[in-house]
Amino acid sequence: MNLYIKKLNFRNLWFASLIILFAITHFTNDRLFLFAENLINIIGLKDLLLDNHHDVIVSSLFNPIRSFLFTISIIFFSFPIFRDIINWIKNHRDFHKKILTRKIILNALLVTFVMSILIIPNRIKSMGVGYEIMSFNPFETESGWYNTRLLMPFLANFVFLYGKFFYFIFFVLLIFVLIIITTYWLLHQDLGINTFQLISICTSSFIMYQFQLPGYPDVLLHILLLASIAFQFSNNSKIALLVLSLLTHESSLFITSILSIFILDKKSLVKFYGIFVIYLLFWVSGYGFDLSAALASHRYDNINSLQWVLQNPLREVLGIFFSYKLLWLFIIFSFLYLIKVNQKKKALLISLLVLSSIFMTLLAVDTSRLVGWSFIGLLLSVQTIHRMTLKGWRKKILNSIYIVNLMIPSIHYSLNVEPKWSKGLYVLYKVLAEHMIRAY
Repeated sequence: MNLYIKKLNFRNLWFASLIILFAITHFTNDRLFLFAENLINIIGLKDLLLDNHHDVIVSSLFNPIRSFLFTISIIFFSFPIFRDIINWIKNHRDFHKKILTRKIILNALLVTFVMSILIIPNRIKSMGVGYEIMSFNPFETESGWYNTRLLMPFLANFVFLYGKFFYFIFFVLLIFVLIIITTYWLLHQDLGINTFQLISICTSSFIMYQFQLPGYPDVLLHILLLASIAFQFSNNSKIALLVLSLLTHESSLFITSILSIFILDKKSLVKFYGIFVIYLLFWVSGYGFDLSAALASHRYDNINSLQWVLQNPLREVLGIFFSYKLLWLFIIFSFLYLIKVNQKKKALLISLLVLSSIFMTLLAVDTSRLVGWSFIGLLLSVQTIHRMTLKGWRKKILNSIYIVNLMIPSIHYSLNVEPKWSKGLYVLYKVLAEHMIRAY
């Protein structure tokens, strides 16, 4: 009986922490002030002017309370993850031989070094600057694009790596963590992948974008999503990882809604979809339950992404291609092979992830970046291709694809701007092309 009560209390506290996290994410200070003003007008205290004390109320009341509640809630909500990690370490005394092996660390370091030469991540760029500023005090952020992406700036602030220099250090560390987990997953599949092939895979946009435009929360999102399939977490921990993904970036709902079907049992899936609905209710409530206003918040220059696609169809196509470059062949052939050998569930997961990421490009302008969010589909395709035990000329073709893929430059395509070339070896292609044009 006591055990049942403890479990019930834990579930209630866990659910309460979930609600607090969603509420703080979506009910920003400006929305709280608007609510307070409307409430004051309703009860007839029109002479009480909150605007005169706005800064004092925010700095002395709203921010400290929101910060304290969010910190406590995120720790408690993540408890299943911490518990699984601690139990895993206890049950595997040689855990350093399983995860942080010399082979994995050295490969990850080499990949990071080579990628940094191909594209130099020299500073925080574009919208990353907004997240950098947000890291100073995440809870001062007003409603808009940034407030629903609270988790990464919060974590930077929590570990005291905030501001112009330290936020960049924090971001680089997260890149390395993402590369380590990617390396771990690929090398522990017994696929026979060598370092050169690993580097070629990592030039896909899910990692390369982090070097092109540092500062975005995508890196943390990819870590959370990959961790949910790379490690043997319990269903409760997987739910927590998927929810933390929503707190990292609201658009992850497209990927998490699909991935959850394949990694959770039926009971946990129902639980997650219930949480999913609650999140959507909080999100829409922030816009007064006006769905059109919520969707309009993601417009750029007051033009929706579908219009951007129609105006720039070539950029859309090229953006999709440069997300995975020649590795699209792996996705196509692995899908056909999986259908042939009747592994339809895996084929369905790969196709749904890819299609959902392409659909996302109709809602936002960062084409090559967003298509890269389906990277788990790419990794599963790589796994499928390598498990086909290719020999002879087939193996030579496989290696040739990796070589050519690495030689193809990684270019960031957005619908609203010209293709972006970042500093590094890859930019030599652009320099050479411009030289040849001038020579003509």
